[in-house]
Amino acid sequence: MLGPPVHRASGRVRVELAVTAGHRPLDVVRDVRNAVTAAAGEATAVTVLVSELR
Repeated sequence: MLGPPVHRASGRVRVELAVTAGHRPLDVVRDVRNAVTAAAGEATAVTVLVSELR
């Protein structure tokens, strides 16, 4: 882990998460990024980092 699971800065959000077996990492990342962008607003840069595969 690079820091807290959710890191917010001016105009940016980074989310770190684990993906479990049976879930495609790309699909999880896309869904999380879309949800965070919808909540934070389009002008926010959103980065999703998969830090572990379980």
